[in-house]
Amino acid sequence: QPPRPPPQELLTTSRDGVVMAWDMQSGACTRTLKSFSVLAHCATVVGDCILQGCDDGVIRARKLCDGAPAREYVGHEDRISSVWVTKTHLCSGSFDDSVRVFKLETGECQHTLYEHEARVLAVNGVDRQPEVFWSGGDDERVRVWDLETGACLRTFEGHTAEVTVLCPLAPHMMVSGSADRTALVWDSRKETSISRIVPKADRITAMCMVSNGVLALGTGS
Repeated sequence: QPPRPPPQELLTTSRDGVVMAWDMQSGACTRTLKSFSVLAHCATVVGDCILQGCDDGVIRARKLCDGAPAREYVGHEDRISSVWVTKTHLCSGSFDDSVRVFKLETGECQHTLYEHEARVLAVNGVDRQPEVFWSGGDDERVRVWDLETGACLRTFEGHTAEVTVLCPLAPHMMVSGSADRTALVWDSRKETSISRIVPKADRITAMCMVSNGVLALGTGS
């Protein structure tokens, strides 16, 4: 089977439904996968497939080699905002106010979680701690979930606007970015945030750990 994209290749997805592969050295587009008829808002690569969260509430998997459909994950009733995968499960957040957990191989929905009671904008987890995952949304809260049981293990409060993005730091630790223009560092073993980052910028829309503890922030309206 085709391998994952090589280290020097970047995959991007867009609301036009098209997946493009880029050479990170030259910046040239090396290939394009045909688009779906619906908009895609988020994506992740799993094995030889790319999974795209779409505007119609469906998560679609297709082959990286030729774009052929592979599987669909159905259950959400509105736009998919975020996805995160483990070796066995797919976790997703949606504008339908829910978090869902699917079995990765079969597409079966194992849990539907409505504790946020508002649009869920971010779902993420720590690779070295796959038994739990995190979510955040319009209710300004960050939640930690048990992957197998669907139980909400902890609810964090601290932001004053919607939680837009989550970035893993280490086992038990996550950074949440918000429209309140701050990023908070959480430890699932603690009751409150352990650190606060206040960049001189607009709302935080993207975050990534670069290296050596350096956190890159993307901001915008």
